[in-house]
Order: sequence, then C-alpha cells, then structure tokens
Amino acid sequence: MRHSLVDIREGCTERLTGSFPKEVSPLAEELNELLDHTTEVLGRARSHVGNLAHGLKTPLAVLGNKSASPTEKMPDIVDQQRQLLRRHVDHHLTRVRAMGQAPLLRG
Repeated sequence: MRHSLVDIREGCTERLTGSFPKEVSPLAEELNELLDHTTEVLGRARSHVGNLAHGLKTPLAVLGNKSASPTEKMPDIVDQQRQLLRRHVDHHLTRVRAMGQAPLLRG
C-alpha cells in the first residue's frame, strides 16, 4: 500500500492498486473513494475557472478592440463591459462562497 501511495503522490497513478490483505482492503477501498471524490472536486474547480476565464475574455477583447479606435461612444461601451465583467466576477465569487461553506469532503 505504501508503494501505491507513493505512486499516487508522484502522479504515476490515481488510485491504490494491487492486492491488499483483507485487514486493510476496506481502508484501500475507502481511500480510493476519497481519491475519486477529490478528483471530481478538482475537475469541477477546473471547469469553474475555465468558465470564469471564458466569461471575462469577451468583454476584455471588446475593450481592447474599442480602445484601438476610440469613438464618442467609448464611455458607454467601457461602462457596459465593466458591468458585464462585474457580473461574471460576482457570479463566480457567490459560487465560491457557497462552496466554501460546504464541508470539503462531503459527497
């Protein structure tokens, strides 16, 4: 089991593998379930960060494009995009706060 844990820590595998004595087999199963849950939580976190980045990309691109050739509508465009950015940030911060109140290891 120790070697299998080292393999997990070094990124060689994601689960405990091998045959374990019946006395520790339930522990190995629980550890694998914990590892599966952690992998799922990490996947959701990565997806969440990707969604945030995608949501911020468009308003930033609009601001970049409009700043290259400013017009008299520029203040309105900047304010509109600022509000959009704020909504994205607020939405994701609200989700993070809600997740922060939940127990980390809850299934």
